[in-house]
Amino acid sequence: AVTTPKPVAYRDGITVLEAILDAGGFTQFANPDATTIYRKDRNKDVVINAKMKRLMVNGDLTQNVPLRAGDYVLVREGIF
Repeated sequence: AVTTPKPVAYRDGITVLEAILDAGGFTQFANPDATTIYRKDRNKDVVINAKMKRLMVNGDLTQNVPLRAGDYVLVREGIF
């Protein structure tokens, strides 16, 4: 649920919010608290939930997860 879904080029230090903004930001139907990062860590799949509304409204910087090369970010739609 981003305006322009697309692959975002990885660069050192990129965060989940920067990747979302690079893809045009949230749509009006997006649920920012339903943002999930899927990551491969060696042979294990890792799922990281990021509460982006906490970041944008409350300034909770712990939600602005640094991304790694190969991460996949999914923002779901929803009523909140």
